[in-house]
Amino acid sequence: MVRPEPTSDMTPKSASASAEPSAALTVRTLVDVDLTAFHTDPHMGEGRHEHTWNVQAVFDGQPFRDARALRTALTHLLSGLQGADLPADLWSGEALAAFVLSTLGTGDPIGCVVRRPGFQAEAWL
Repeated sequence: MVRPEPTSDMTPKSASASAEPSAALTVRTLVDVDLTAFHTDPHMGEGRHEHTWNVQAVFDGQPFRDARALRTALTHLLSGLQGADLPADLWSGEALAAFVLSTLGTGDPIGCVVRRPGFQAEAWL
C-alpha cells in the first residue's frame, strides 16, 4: 500500500480558469469521524485505557461523490465501536485503518488515516 503522491503541478491558476479539475490534477475527497473507544495495548502493559482517534476515509475525487453520504457511511461503520472496548484485533491505529479500508463499502475508499495527538497510522490501496 503506497500513499498517493501530491500533484507536482501546484502552480496557481487564473481566476478565470475552469472549476473542473484538469487531467494533471489529483483530486481526493476526505471525510472524518472521531472515534472514542477503549483498548488494551498488548505490548506496552498500559492496561485498558481510552483514546479518541480521528478517522479519515479517503476517496478518489473523480467522479464526484457526495461527501455527506460518505461521512454518514463512515459514521455508521464506526458507531458500533463508539464507547466500546475494541476487539483485540483492532487495538492499534494501523488495524483500525485497515478495518475501515476493507469494510467501508460505500464509495470505494482508497485510503484511511487514523490520527490522535502525536500519532498517525495509514492504510492505502
